Amino acid sequence: MAGQNELLNDGVTPDQRGRCRTCGYLAQRVLDAALEPALHEVSEAQRDTFTGELVLAGRGVTSTVPHCFVRAADLEREYGTPLNRARQAQLVLDRDRRCPRWSAYVPGFSPKEHLAYARAQQDDLERKRYQERQEESRRQFELALQRDSRRFQVKVTIALIVLVLVASVLPFALARLLK
Repeated sequence: MAGQNELLNDGVTPDQRGRCRTCGYLAQRVLDAALEPALHEVSEAQRDTFTGELVLAGRGVTSTVPHCFVRAADLEREYGTPLNRARQAQLVLDRDRRCPRWSAYVPGFSPKEHLAYARAQQDDLERKRYQERQEESRRQFELALQRDSRRFQVKVTIALIVLVLVASVLPFALARLLK
């Protein structure tokens, strides 16, 4: 499926690919049961120093846990409830997972927007492949049509030659028979 988007992938080094910290699907889930369950973008600043806290308008600071939007990893389980959240977050987010679902993070894009973009890219790629298959099929059909047409023309030409030969020999053969 989608995942390897190239949208603003300039700042990601090969060794950073596959790590949650640089992935567009990294989200944070609010732990406060009084709030509506929702996933939020982990900002560029939060990615460097994930503290497990998020400031929500009208609510103030609330606790969060890292979450993989496409569920390629169970970050919440790995993160747990450590005493040193910042150190634990660094270990979890920097783990080299070589994740096949990894997608370059674009600041300001939510994980949902990253997924929508990746799916749109995948759809475009599949549409392009389909069009290429259709074009190849059309070319093969035209080649077969040309080949069949040439064969038919050769058969018609041979039939005409035989007909002309028979027609030219027939009067002489009939004349001999009638004598």
